[in-house]
Amino acid sequence: MQKSIAGADGVRALACLMVLGHHLGQRLNPLPLSESLQAADFFLWSLSSGVAVFFVLSGMLLSRPFWDAWLDGRPMPSLTTYFVRRAARIVPAFYVAMLILFAVQLWLVPGDQLQAPVLRLVAGLAFVSGFHWLTWFPNELNGPFWSIGLEVFCYAVLPLFLLPLFTLLRRRSFASGIAWWLVGFGLVLLANAAVMALVQVPSEGRGWRFGLVGGAKYWIPNYNPVGFFAQYAFGVLAAGFIAWMPRSAACARLARSGLFDLLALAAIGLGLWPHLKWLALVAETQQMADFTFSWQNQPYFFPWFPASVALLLVSASASRWIGRVLDNPLFRGIARLSFGIYLWHFAVLEILQRTVEPGLRVFGTLSLEQWFGYATLVIALSTAIAALSWWLVEAPALRAVKRWESRRRGSGVPAAAHA
Repeated sequence: MQKSIAGADGVRALACLMVLGHHLGQRLNPLPLSESLQAADFFLWSLSSGVAVFFVLSGMLLSRPFWDAWLDGRPMPSLTTYFVRRAARIVPAFYVAMLILFAVQLWLVPGDQLQAPVLRLVAGLAFVSGFHWLTWFPNELNGPFWSIGLEVFCYAVLPLFLLPLFTLLRRRSFASGIAWWLVGFGLVLLANAAVMALVQVPSEGRGWRFGLVGGAKYWIPNYNPVGFFAQYAFGVLAAGFIAWMPRSAACARLARSGLFDLLALAAIGLGLWPHLKWLALVAETQQMADFTFSWQNQPYFFPWFPASVALLLVSASASRWIGRVLDNPLFRGIARLSFGIYLWHFAVLEILQRTVEPGLRVFGTLSLEQWFGYATLVIALSTAIAALSWWLVEAPALRAVKRWESRRRGSGVPAAAHA
C-alpha cells in the first residue's frame, strides 16, 4: 500500500480555498472600496490559479504508483484498476451534479440565454466538452464544470506518456525516467503551440458579456486540453522526485537537516511572485490582465506557478514541519470535501443571484457587509452539499471499488498500487 504524501491534503485544501475565494471575489465590485481593499479583492481574483494546483496535484498523485513500479523494477500497474478508480472518484458525484443542475438551469435560465443545453449536457457527461467552444461550459449555472472534462483528458493521456518507460527504456533509473518525461513535456509544448496556431474561434459573440459561451470563445485556444496536460505534467515530474527521494540516502540526510522546509517556503514565495506582479499590473491599468506572465498565453502564470506547486509538493513530502503544518485537521477536512465544494459552490452562487440577490452577479454592487454575509452563506451551503455528496455518493463509490479490488486480488488478478 502506497504511503500518504505529506502536505498533499493541505495543498488540495489550498486549491479548493483559492478557487472558492476567486469566485467569491468576483461578486464584489471593488471600485467603491479603499485602495487596500481593492488590492485584496483583486488578489482574490488572481486565485483562479487554484485550478492549476488541482491539475498539478492530480498529476502527482496518479503518476506516483507508476514511478514506484518503475524504480522498483516491477511491471506497469494495472490500467484497468487505474481507470476504474478514476471513474469511481469522478463520475458519480459529477453526474449527480450535472443532472440536477441541468434541470435547475431549465427552470432558472431564460430560453434565449440557454444555447444548446442538451448538446452541452451530453458533451459534459461524455467528458468531451473541452474540445469546442459551444460545449466548453456544459452547464449555464456552473462554470467550473469546464475543468472536469480536461481532467479526464489528462487521465487518459497520462498512461500513453508513461507506457514507454516500461516498454522502450531498458535501463530503469531515476535519471532516464526524468529524461524521458522532459522529452514528453517538450512534445506537449510543441503540440500546444500547434493548437494555438491552428484553432480558430468565431469572433461573433466573443466575450463574457455574451454569457458563458461567449466567454469560452474568449478563452479558447489559450485554454485547451493539450495545454492543461502541460500543467498536469509538472505534477508527474514531482511524483518522480517524490518516489525517488526515499530511495536516496543523500535526500534522507537533507530531510533531517530541514532543507526541504526551506525549499517549501521558497516554493510558496515563487508561487506568490506572479500573483503579486499581476496585482501590480491590474492596479496600474485598472484592467484584468488575462494570460500575462505566461508562456504560450496559457492561463495561471504558466510555467512559473505550476512549477512552484510541483516544488512545494516535492519539498513538503520530505519536510520536517511544513508537511505537518499543511496537513492540519481543518485542511484535511476541507480536502476530503474539496471535490464536492468544487462541483457545487459556483452553482450555489448563481442560484442565489438569480433567485434572491441580483447584486451577487459578477462585479456586483453589494456593500462589503452584504458581501461578507452572502460569502459566509455560500461557504456554508456549499460545504453542506459537499458533505452530502461525500457521504451519499463519493464514499460509497470508493468503497465499492475497494470491494472490487479485494475480489480481484482474491481471484489472483494483480491490482495497481493505490492512487
